[in-house]
Amino acid sequence: MFGSFVASTVFRLGNNKSLLTTRSYCPHCKKTISWYYNIPLFSYLWLKAKTKCCNSSIPIFYPVIEGSTAVIFLINWYCFEYNDLVLISILSVILIIIFFIDYYYFLIHDILLILFLLLTITSLFYYQLNPFNVSFVSAVLCSIFSMLILWSIGKFFLIIRKTEGLGFGDVKLIGIISLWTGFSVLPILMVIASIFAIIHIFISSKLSFKKIKLVDLKAPFGSYLSLSLLILIYLSKL
Repeated sequence: MFGSFVASTVFRLGNNKSLLTTRSYCPHCKKTISWYYNIPLFSYLWLKAKTKCCNSSIPIFYPVIEGSTAVIFLINWYCFEYNDLVLISILSVILIIIFFIDYYYFLIHDILLILFLLLTITSLFYYQLNPFNVSFVSAVLCSIFSMLILWSIGKFFLIIRKTEGLGFGDVKLIGIISLWTGFSVLPILMVIASIFAIIHIFISSKLSFKKIKLVDLKAPFGSYLSLSLLILIYLSKL
């Protein structure tokens, strides 16, 4: 159910559509989707990846998002309990949405960053859910430092390549993530995210039908920052 909500949110925010109005509808013929054709995972398999209304293909990202959300909730249930379980599950939903919107649309919406920031403040400074034992001062200083560094890298890339290398959404995202990691864990997170981004670019170059220079390929760095934070939080519970 949460995976279905996440998938719908990714599609709507990615296409600048309202989250609060209209039921789910077919993006091809605009017909409202009946609830029994909108059951997470099951409907995709039952309909054989084709819409019932106009027989158009259903994008693979719907079952991928629904399935990955289910897996992450299962990991949360295994690693956390009580208030921590609720908070980490909400955090997971926000990070999954950020991951897939940036992955498919290269966007990081401010509304998601605001929700992420509010949850971060509540989790770290009220409920003391801090897997990396970072002090308040260290968290704030690391946040400012990481944003300045990433912003500087983006500006340097813009000057050298005459094109934007890092969006300001990435800068704001790393500022919030740094409140979790502090200085001690941030370098590890950046290395993991960078490895994911490099792998993404390498695979994209191999799958591309056109000959594109590696330097001209883009990777959704915000997606991999979000994923890396979740991975490190889970590893901290081992």
